[in-house]
Amino acid sequence: DGTAKRPPSHDDLSSVSHHKRRRMHTAIVHMQIHIMFDGGSRGNPGVAGAGAILTTQQTPPMPWTADSSPSSTATLHWQNRKVTRIREYMPGRGITNNQAEYQGLCMALLQAKSDIDQSISAFYQQTDENRTRADDPDQRKTAIDTSSVAWKVNLIVQGDSQLVLRQLDGEYQCLSEGLQPYLAKAKSYINSIKQTPCGGALQRNDNTTPKSESKPSAQMDNIVVELNTTLEHVLRKFNTEADSLANQAMDAKRSWKTVTLDGVEQTDE
Repeated sequence: DGTAKRPPSHDDLSSVSHHKRRRMHTAIVHMQIHIMFDGGSRGNPGVAGAGAILTTQQTPPMPWTADSSPSSTATLHWQNRKVTRIREYMPGRGITNNQAEYQGLCMALLQAKSDIDQSISAFYQQTDENRTRADDPDQRKTAIDTSSVAWKVNLIVQGDSQLVLRQLDGEYQCLSEGLQPYLAKAKSYINSIKQTPCGGALQRNDNTTPKSESKPSAQMDNIVVELNTTLEHVLRKFNTEADSLANQAMDAKRSWKTVTLDGVEQTDE
């Protein structure tokens, strides 16, 4: 459609605009999730595989100020960088390329939901532990007040399937009975990301802009999550790693994922 572009660099990803908060908070955390997905079918229809890469990172909590929502996050200090590579094998003989691409998107969205939930839960668990250990009055004076946190989540979704992305943002109608269940599933996963991640007590402001069980802390009642979602088509030559993951699943005839935390590879899952 003439709008395809190369995937953004880390600095580009950090430049996505944020909406100003409607109320004051004591602290703010930025979280960013970048998804690239793909899928393929050998035979079309035939045996298929799906692949996705998620890069998740966040900032440490920062004191809230009147200008805590900058137009650019390029100067933010990102930490806890997690890269998840997902490969899913789809056995059978009747799976199309489009269905496999949708599956790549769906499993990536599920992982994004999990990453958001785990990050918020871990943040408040650590906050409680730090508060318990903070017996030094001077240390308490310099500690950041996390009694009311604005948690700003920036979700960037990129793939080389215009069909999937345009159907998801409503620009294209989905008339195929074979794709409608996948589209419904993808929408439900996005809606689940918009829902409270940690037990029903969170407030949420959602700014979704498609581009052309346990609660560890009572303070989680005071978190506000703002979700900004960008859907973007890229050329196939810029989506080769997700395509490779889908082919790895088909070659190995199995599903698995690998996780890298701050550059250190973890055990395969």
